[in-house]
Amino acid sequence: SGYTTRSIKPYVSSLVTENLVKNNAATVIWLGANDSNVKELNEAQHVPLEEYKENLKEIIQILLEKGIMASKILVVPPPPCNEEMWKRALEAKTQSTIKLSARNNELTKLYYRAALDAARDQNCQTLRKPDMYWDSMNSSVNFCDGLHFSKHGAELAFEFIIPELIDMTKEISVVLPDWKELSNGTN
Repeated sequence: SGYTTRSIKPYVSSLVTENLVKNNAATVIWLGANDSNVKELNEAQHVPLEEYKENLKEIIQILLEKGIMASKILVVPPPPCNEEMWKRALEAKTQSTIKLSARNNELTKLYYRAALDAARDQNCQTLRKPDMYWDSMNSSVNFCDGLHFSKHGAELAFEFIIPELIDMTKEISVVLPDWKELSNGTN
């Protein structure tokens, strides 16, 4: 929670162990919601757009150098937020009036596009229908506080991500048969 590409990048190399690479089925990079804070309203988390894009590329490069194939890296762009809900959530948390939300979709959309560009530049996977993802996620019903997903939002995000992961892992052999192929416990 709270990580940006700037804050996680120094740790990526040590997190990716030889065992992790050997058993890697897929690696998901889903960063950018925190990076895209409005600088004047949350300088602690804001990462300038060009630095964000370079950080993503460097994170991907670290993974590639460690031996994770580009075809096994899924870059998920940051989703939209609900500015008004986030502002109200912060007001409730801080017990003070907040004039502007540190998050807005105009800025977040630039980071969303930068994530898609970084994935393409590095030949990594990304969502098949990224614009549908953005448009579908852009509803207050998908958030509990304007930033973090509600149950509905998490399920919807999963619906966009799971087809990519299924595709990326289709060569992995199944250890157990599908449950419908099992007998009723009599064998």
